[in-house]
Amino acid sequence: MEWGWYISIDINKGKKKIIGYQPEMKINFERTGGFAGIRITAMLDTELMPQEDASHLEKMVDVSNFFDLPEVLPAPEKGADYFQYRLTVELERQKHTVEVSEASVPDELRPLVNLMMEEARKVRSRHNLKDLNIMT
Repeated sequence: MEWGWYISIDINKGKKKIIGYQPEMKINFERTGGFAGIRITAMLDTELMPQEDASHLEKMVDVSNFFDLPEVLPAPEKGADYFQYRLTVELERQKHTVEVSEASVPDELRPLVNLMMEEARKVRSRHNLKDLNIMT
């Protein structure tokens, strides 16, 4: 099924009924800092994902109360080697960015950060292989 409005049609009665709406959601992710200071990024777009994966991602954002989080969640103490994460979620007319230190990621947000890290590593791995002319 594709994202958007879904309409159920009762052929016998000729009635149309809206049965659901799943808006497109985009997530941009960036990790900076750490000992080596290497920046990695990832982007996910639910419009380009299987419906099951997109629903799972949407639930992760919902469970984290992402749109209620403050824009900045600083580290509880100074630490030069902490990673810094920046997540931006766009959903319909909402857009919210959260910058959070590795040491202050709320438990509810951790699964989303971990998923985006996995995606960023995949992207980085693909780029490294292209740089080595291993992939075409």
